[in-house]
Amino acid sequence: MEVLLERSDKDAVLDYLSQQKITPVNISLSSSLLTISWREIRKASYLKTFSLKILSSSKVSDEQLIMFCRQMYTINKAGTPLAQGMQSLALSMAEGDLRETVEDIVSRLKLGMSLSVAMRHHNSIFYGLFISIVQVGEGSGNLNEVFTQLAHYIECDVSTRKSIKAAIHHPSFVLVAMAIAMVVINIYVIPAFF
Repeated sequence: MEVLLERSDKDAVLDYLSQQKITPVNISLSSSLLTISWREIRKASYLKTFSLKILSSSKVSDEQLIMFCRQMYTINKAGTPLAQGMQSLALSMAEGDLRETVEDIVSRLKLGMSLSVAMRHHNSIFYGLFISIVQVGEGSGNLNEVFTQLAHYIECDVSTRKSIKAAIHHPSFVLVAMAIAMVVINIYVIPAFF
């Protein structure tokens, strides 16, 4: 990954990178441009992402994702810079997987990644369609509308799943009742005739 930084000299750049815990691979100064190549994933964020994937088998709930989408809509609608708004959002969240994920996304945004690319590193929480829709929103400049649509989409998905569970619940109850009735008939009623 190559990034251009505006600093007074090479030492200022090294100081900045060490504060961000970024390991530079190559720093070159040509004319007035300073080009820096570094490892894309910082050690701290890599370990955090790794521990998120290995240690936490529980995914973020749909209600948390809906709330996240609504908060992202508010951040974009207010015109707050994305990294700053998401950092404030992470501070207001309760401890958990989503907060750690948002903090990691903020650190990736500060490295110069786009939101969809940063989210792609957390595909256990943000599924493919979610990330693709965010990517379209970035391209069109309508992230606030995209997050409103995502919240609506997830709400409809939750509602549909609840309806399906309710629809399956009744027939399964009937089948269990029929099975119990057959067992009772075979054990108590039919032997009485013999």
